[in-house]
Amino acid sequence: MTSAAETGTSTTTSSGTASSSSGQAPTTSGGPGDSTTSGSTTGLEPDTSTSTSTSGDSSTGSEPGPSTGGVSVSTGPGDDTTTGSTGDDTELPGAMCLVNSDCATNACLEFRDHDPAAICVEGPGGGNTRFPGTLLDFVTGAPLPATDVKIIGLLAALSDPVNAQGVVMDTSDAAGLVDMTSASPVKEGIGVVAVIGGGPLYTTCTSVAAPMAGVYGPMSAGHDLWGVPAATLSKWSGLLAKDPQLAADLPLGEKGGTLGVVRDNTGAPVADAVVQSVKADSMAKVRYLAGDGNSFGVDATASSGVFVVLNAGLAERFEVAGAPQATQTAGSAQDAIFVMALDLP
Repeated sequence: MTSAAETGTSTTTSSGTASSSSGQAPTTSGGPGDSTTSGSTTGLEPDTSTSTSTSGDSSTGSEPGPSTGGVSVSTGPGDDTTTGSTGDDTELPGAMCLVNSDCATNACLEFRDHDPAAICVEGPGGGNTRFPGTLLDFVTGAPLPATDVKIIGLLAALSDPVNAQGVVMDTSDAAGLVDMTSASPVKEGIGVVAVIGGGPLYTTCTSVAAPMAGVYGPMSAGHDLWGVPAATLSKWSGLLAKDPQLAADLPLGEKGGTLGVVRDNTGAPVADAVVQSVKADSMAKVRYLAGDGNSFGVDATASSGVFVVLNAGLAERFEVAGAPQATQTAGSAQDAIFVMALDLP
């Protein structure tokens, strides 16, 4: 179940010319900002429609959305140290897994975060890194077909994500799937992000992997690759502008910022969660999307689980109050929006 080797920095799964998926099609669910999808009040209800893999095989998405399968907590795509629940010993290829460290090969193949169909596979070899995932609309959770994505260094993303050269690139298939493998060992210093943009989407960055002791593993750790509609950013900027304390940090995207969602261990959004910086003297400002989607508050998440972080410091880390293991680093760059998910035990 390894992908074909890359011959350059660009691949296109829709044409099948270089990289391909294993046929393990992920399940899909509504996006964290959607309050109307499929009659759902959370936007994260399971979708049982059929998904098509990049290899041409298909499987019915009958599993109820991405779930942790019992994993204790996610500490972010760049930190794959979470202990899985598949047992104390690492597993051989073909065994079920939750995170890369569950596998003897350090390669757990997932196309969604907490993919219930995840299995241990052989790594790509040569010190290269494989980046499987699904491109998703942050608001609706719908797959994004025929959409370009590139993996770039985090430092490049903080300065110019649009023009930064990709470590590897791909175009999603009809189900939003991508499966990329670097042509050589990844050398980006502190981490890499997936960048999606163009058309109705604002330039959106999602963290997918970070090195351990300077070396990247054979498989990425983040697989939900988000794209945020520009129209949504414009609407939310208008709602946030009603708070005069936020004027210097708006509009979203143009002045940077991070969107986030708090999820439980089934992938569903969590209400009444408080997101806070780990820094006691933080100057960051956190706001929460209201349940009706028409305002932002200062207290806690509503049914969507969605929050916004403004004016975060460089590499500033945030966590859920009462669950410090659910943590990620916020990113911010002018003319881009970063997305992070905080997953509770």
